[in-house]
Amino acid sequence: MQTLFFRALWGMTEGRNLEEKCAIAREAGYDGIEAAVDSFDPVELRETTSRHGLRLIAQVFPLTPSELRSALAKAREAGAMKAVSHSGRDRWPLAEGIAFLREALAIEREFGIPVGHETHRYRLFYAPWATAELLRAVPELCVTLDLSHWCVVCESLLDDMEDFTSLAIERAVHVHARVGHEEGPQVSDPSAPEYRRHLERHAQWWNAVRARHLAEGAAMMTVTPEFGPPGYMQTIPHTGQPVADNWTVNLWMRDWLKGRWGC
Repeated sequence: MQTLFFRALWGMTEGRNLEEKCAIAREAGYDGIEAAVDSFDPVELRETTSRHGLRLIAQVFPLTPSELRSALAKAREAGAMKAVSHSGRDRWPLAEGIAFLREALAIEREFGIPVGHETHRYRLFYAPWATAELLRAVPELCVTLDLSHWCVVCESLLDDMEDFTSLAIERAVHVHARVGHEEGPQVSDPSAPEYRRHLERHAQWWNAVRARHLAEGAAMMTVTPEFGPPGYMQTIPHTGQPVADNWTVNLWMRDWLKGRWGC
């Protein structure tokens, strides 16, 4: 099975424009980029990624079915292979969320682009129990797995949430490889020994997604190391200086997984 690694343009300060960012990502050995399609001209995205031999995963942020339809139209025009969806709001009643996701699934089929609804705070999939209800109600729905968010919501490494995490892993079509902790969605540096326990816990979840892909005979698995910029990245008080380098941390995460998986 081929494992493809993507560079998120979120937080990437290297390069002045899309052309330069794609060149830098390609030079660093990434297989593609992950980008919010509403931030770019879709033709430019398609032509630039193609020119640099990169694949594209689109990020979309729909609050209505019509917004999803519009975003997936741009994603298709941009040549995206998948879409990561920040879907809905955490405060929606269950029935409203189910209705939205059923329409979303129909739109996904219409456009032929696999959509992973991200397990993300603020969104429909903000917590393990809420996600489980939605996934059970819409059995063909898939997720982008980012359990760093759930660590914050549950203030734990989810040791008592195995039923919920297993269901999300079964439905994962994409992974955001960011290491969270009990008090935040991002450790400062996953290579630091003080975060070894957190790294290994997240690796258990990512390994389970990989094992499922292999068991199903999948041709590929997609992963985006997604440590973010200041706001997510901790900063030094009074200076605003990040305590670690975003580019270096994401590259380390990718190479650690490549070494772990032998790919």
